[in-house]
Amino acid sequence: MITRTRSRLALLAIALLGSGCGERSHPLSPPEPTAAVVPGRNEGLYSGPASGTLQDGVSTYRGTFALERFAVQDGQLVGVFSLEATVYDPAGTAVATVSEQVTIAATASATCEELDLDIAPIRFPVLGQSIEIYEGGPFLNVTIAPGSGYYSTLLCQIAGQLERGSLQPATALINQFLSLTF
Repeated sequence: MITRTRSRLALLAIALLGSGCGERSHPLSPPEPTAAVVPGRNEGLYSGPASGTLQDGVSTYRGTFALERFAVQDGQLVGVFSLEATVYDPAGTAVATVSEQVTIAATASATCEELDLDIAPIRFPVLGQSIEIYEGGPFLNVTIAPGSGYYSTLLCQIAGQLERGSLQPATALINQFLSLTF
């Protein structure tokens, strides 16, 4: 039996209030968000802590996992995730460093005011074992106030591309939107 401790991700809700967020030099320049909840951001589009116990029941790992980007693979939306972690023996001595990248199936839906991204479970190989960082399901929900200028425009473009089944352009826009908001 594999013992796993999961890092729990809170669903993210971004509330961007209004489009008049300061002076802009160009009408298409993105405004600064007025409110954002982004736990653990350090690299990639999103990152968070990863820790748990390995299959032996006593060795542990601690590190960070990150959503690097979304991509299209074999005609399907996927999330590209990385894990940087250190494995410790029962005495607390570091015994290995892990650097892995995995591609996880994802789905997206959007309107001009909301973006929802769901993903399959995130599992990484660590020393011949599979550790689960996220159990799958709703991963990210971004909601903005109506008429939020540049952000509304991007979400409308994402929604239109998804509705037409144009996954490649939709994915590029999703990455652009997330890089601006996180």
